[in-house]
Amino acid sequence: GVYFFDFANPGDIQFGGKTIGGWPPEGDTPYRIAISPDGTRAVTSNSISENISIINLETYEVEAILEMDESCDALAITYDSQWAVMGGYDLNTIKLIDLSTNEYVTSVYTGQRPLMVAIAPDDSHAYIGKLKQNSVSIVELDGASSSEIAEIPTGIIGLSWAAFGVRSSVEVDPSGEYILVAASFADLVQIIDIEQQEIVANLAVGAFPLKIAFNDDGQYAAVTNYSGDSFSIIQVDGANSSVVGTFNAGDGPLRLAYNPVNDEFGIVNYSSKTVINVDPETGNINSTDYYTQYGNPAMIDYDTEGNPIVLTLSTDTEPGHLIRKDNAIPLPATPTYFDYCPATNTA
Repeated sequence: GVYFFDFANPGDIQFGGKTIGGWPPEGDTPYRIAISPDGTRAVTSNSISENISIINLETYEVEAILEMDESCDALAITYDSQWAVMGGYDLNTIKLIDLSTNEYVTSVYTGQRPLMVAIAPDDSHAYIGKLKQNSVSIVELDGASSSEIAEIPTGIIGLSWAAFGVRSSVEVDPSGEYILVAASFADLVQIIDIEQQEIVANLAVGAFPLKIAFNDDGQYAAVTNYSGDSFSIIQVDGANSSVVGTFNAGDGPLRLAYNPVNDEFGIVNYSSKTVINVDPETGNINSTDYYTQYGNPAMIDYDTEGNPIVLTLSTDTEPGHLIRKDNAIPLPATPTYFDYCPATNTA
């Protein structure tokens, strides 16, 4: 297509829209996917066609394709399975999709590059990290009346291009009291008190903190320090939060997940093709799983029995694998992301 920009003010270049050529867009380059917690729907953000697909997971049919007018590479679904919240790339807005009617309901202006989305445990708010504006917006979720109620400046949020792009975490703890932000270029994890709407702690961790996960009760969190080949364990207690320690991980610690069955964090080492299993309170490495016969591991989650589900990228013979326990499923094309639904045991 042809894209138009207004350079009248070089300090504030404005995107003026576009004219797309060729055939009408389909679901081109699905980049992110989320499954509704009830397991009935999946939503994909399709980067090149700048639309989303809503998939019925009972019939395995595409129910709707909705135009977004920009790439919406951030995606989260509320815990009641009704709303999909999409973060856009060019228009500085998030979009709300009603999954009960498959309708695009409204957009909310939040600022530049709202590309991280976290949902409050009670579905009352969305917390939006802005990749370019380096701030977090608090958005009250109220259907078509949703609105931004606060913006909190943060350190410089980052992006690693490993595994086709992994953005700094903006995560809300299980109690809904705190937001943890990986201020990657500042080598900090910042603690935001949601009620006070301000940063109450700045914690020095390793080089380029990237992804964050909480244990079950949210008293501890782990962060991967991608450039430092390390991870940090944080005791989360508002302004009194502290770093338990920063520990050697492996080569390229990327994403991670908490395993409630074994009470461990599983941390993916992208370059050394391992997963380390870590005590969430002490940082001790309990064991290491090896994926050297597969492509680089990009993501991990755990099924309801505590078995790891690991997404790996391409090898010399396969475009990628989804590995659950000892079962490695070859994939038909190179993957970028996956989601897992415990309610239906579906990836």
